[in-house]
Amino acid sequence: IIGDTDIVYHPELKTMGQLVKEKYAGYLTKGLLLLHGKIAPSRMNDYIMNAHVVIVPSIVDNLPYVVMEAMSLGKVVLVSEQGGQREMVEEGVSGFLFDHAEPSTFGVQLNKILTLTPEEMQRIGNNASQNMSEHYSFEKIRKEKMQFLEEVKATPAQPGYFPFLYQEKISAIKDTPGMEGLLSVVIPYYNMGDYIEECIQSVFQSTYKQIELLIINDGSTNTAATVKLEALKNITVIHTANRGLAAARNYGATIAKGEFLAFLDADDKVAPSYYEKAIAVLKKKDNVFFAGSWVKYFENSNSTWPAFTPQPPYALLHNPVNSSGLVYKKNAFLAGGVNDKQVDYGLEDFESVIHMLKKGFNGVVLPEALFYYRVRTGSMFRNITNEKLLYSNKYITEKHKDFYTKFATQIINLLNANGPGYLYDNPTLEIQVSVRSKTESLIFFKLKSFIKKNGRLKRLALLFRKIKPRL
Repeated sequence: IIGDTDIVYHPELKTMGQLVKEKYAGYLTKGLLLLHGKIAPSRMNDYIMNAHVVIVPSIVDNLPYVVMEAMSLGKVVLVSEQGGQREMVEEGVSGFLFDHAEPSTFGVQLNKILTLTPEEMQRIGNNASQNMSEHYSFEKIRKEKMQFLEEVKATPAQPGYFPFLYQEKISAIKDTPGMEGLLSVVIPYYNMGDYIEECIQSVFQSTYKQIELLIINDGSTNTAATVKLEALKNITVIHTANRGLAAARNYGATIAKGEFLAFLDADDKVAPSYYEKAIAVLKKKDNVFFAGSWVKYFENSNSTWPAFTPQPPYALLHNPVNSSGLVYKKNAFLAGGVNDKQVDYGLEDFESVIHMLKKGFNGVVLPEALFYYRVRTGSMFRNITNEKLLYSNKYITEKHKDFYTKFATQIINLLNANGPGYLYDNPTLEIQVSVRSKTESLIFFKLKSFIKKNGRLKRLALLFRKIKPRL
């Protein structure tokens, strides 16, 4: 057996190497089974050339390089029906296949190979090598790819359509008048005097020039912050009583004059090309109603968030998009994205995305870091409590119960991926309460990463976890 034996088989909380050694101890003792472990790619051909038959039992290999390498060297292969290698092996001609769904087929096929004469082995090996040369050589694949790309270029794109994996029936939209091509950028503002100038400057530097900028002063209590607004020139500032972030966004959307709408928190920034690229997508695709981008953090972090196009079921559990800085077709936002005051703790924009998806107003994410999110001490979301998060998520799922119900099975599987339900509130297990600070969590994460890379420590950790399942 060649390959990494430290891969974990989670149902048993053991590595594959441990399981093989336990189950086939007799074979190992007699020297009938050898575990070579990892080997350098440069040594791969030597091992393959010395093999009588190369067995690849993979069920998930969509790019079966090992099979291709073995066949190109003229070796007889025995591979599973389930992997991607199935399409390149002709049974009994260029190799042999067995079916995981019928375990007895493995023994039958292996015995068939072992009874072949040297001449038959040579013939099948030659067929395998020829098959690789004719169908999978670099030059042949390159030509086929280039031909395909040329055909794609020559084929007119289906107008107004983005191929979402999941698309609800698009709801009716009230045709509220909006100035064609105009983008209304709404900036909710509450005591953000230290950041507003930098935020506005990023908007003014936009390559998209048809912009209406609206600042909604949500009852700022800081005198200096209010004075800072008074000093701004050629910008519409609307003063309101303090009603929260959701109300400020919604009010800005109702008075916006543009065909398009964008929200921008007063301490964040946008790249010069963000609005131009987002609006280009909204204009081109009729079934795309909002657009976002990857996010670059700044101030207290320099990380990048590679956001994802929100689609159920994953989007129903976790927000994969920077929902506080999206660009919308305004009428679609007014029809399905209006922020809900009931979750005005930091999840009001997440609920907005869920509501949009439910109404068929899907959106996309541009795979570039075009939005700059300030990570700062004291921000609203960083101060959210667990109780507010639990309440908000409960409210969202109940509000959109019919939508969540459609994906109940997938959602449960996703939740179980983070730990099966028997670990929670199980009277047969001792109750253990653990409180970790953020610093401790970071140290724990780094320790886990180190252990995963060390085979011996990994096996010890698995053993300890099996003893203490509630760790």
